[in-house]
Amino acid sequence: MGLRVLHLLQAGVYGVLAWELTRRWQVDAALIGLAGALQLVGVLRRPRWEPFLHLGTLALVLVVYGRFAAVMLHISRVFGPLTGEQALNLLATSAGALPWVLAFPLVRLVQRPPGRVALLLPFALLPALDGLRAYPSQPGASSPEALASALWAAWEGGTAAPEAAGPVRVTVLRAGVVTTVESGKAGLTPPSYPPGPRDALLVDIAVHDVPRGFARPGVDAPLDGPSPHVTARSTPRVEALPYVFVPTAAKPTVRWRSALASADGVVELERGWVPGPAETTPATIDAALLAAAAHLAHGQGDDGRFTYIVKGPTGEPGRGYNYPRHAGTAWFLARVAAATGDPTARTAAAAALAHLEDRSGRTADGRAYVLDPARTDGRAWIGTTALAVLAHTVLPGAGATSAILAGYVDQLAASVDAEGKVRGD
Repeated sequence: MGLRVLHLLQAGVYGVLAWELTRRWQVDAALIGLAGALQLVGVLRRPRWEPFLHLGTLALVLVVYGRFAAVMLHISRVFGPLTGEQALNLLATSAGALPWVLAFPLVRLVQRPPGRVALLLPFALLPALDGLRAYPSQPGASSPEALASALWAAWEGGTAAPEAAGPVRVTVLRAGVVTTVESGKAGLTPPSYPPGPRDALLVDIAVHDVPRGFARPGVDAPLDGPSPHVTARSTPRVEALPYVFVPTAAKPTVRWRSALASADGVVELERGWVPGPAETTPATIDAALLAAAAHLAHGQGDDGRFTYIVKGPTGEPGRGYNYPRHAGTAWFLARVAAATGDPTARTAAAAALAHLEDRSGRTADGRAYVLDPARTDGRAWIGTTALAVLAHTVLPGAGATSAILAGYVDQLAASVDAEGKVRGD
């Protein structure tokens, strides 16, 4: 009877964890829920089944923790120090739950000699270290920065004839969209047309071979394909362990070092990302704001909507749209325009606000609110309407008329009930 109670308690722990994960981690919630189901089967007290139940439970828990650890490590490495610290704190907090999710199945499993193989399971995570260390270049390998600099100089009309010691791939980006790819070892030729203001060259140099099954998107790619940064989201891969991706196409894979050359200079990529400035100053912040505003404006259509989803490597817009994020983007652009006087940001903010006005509903008494045409439940975007008001407040006269702005304010006031709660989405 006591063992059945322990199985039920363990299943309950997994059930609570699965419920918490359903908010943002649906796949992991399903895996933990399956682990709970295995523990419920243990209530039947079938001795022959028990080792397999606990072994399956441990495998599922390790997979969930591996996926969570991979995301937290990625956030801590790629995003800012505050967000990175929060991610590492979440990772440390999750480690405190390990005794509750691992102790019972592990103890029950190792009590049987055949089950002691479970002690080898943690060693299955060792290949994850492959994703945490950087490989050195092979002796004699070319520098991606030097080659990218020479190619860019040649593209601007220079006479440089860049050469490389190993396999090289050069990708031409016209305003962020892949146009041509050239591979070779020496005498690479830049495009015949002059570079535009937002064009760039992506130069990849092969460093060393990668064992099959250990390829990482954005860093590794086959020799006979496009850049790893182009195929990072288009090549089907399965994440077997943290930072261990198994390509569905069993091709020999190569690890690449990459550099990006543009009118702003040449920089080597770090795991597919352009590193930020060594020191954060008001000047670097202003430059980042203007670059972000230019990027958003570049992806804005004639109707004022932004390119919400981009399909790589073509750069074509994908399906779907989100009006709260549209309004938040308009607010950001309005703040950039107000702070810097940038005409690109102001024009983009005005177009975005005009689109919200075009998508707004009105009541008989003059109130107005943003209404997503895709919604069928009749509910209005109250938070989105509030963001539109903030954008108008930051940058008066951008986009909508004063009449629609007054209607927005009246609707926001009418949406607050006697208890101070906001009605609407």
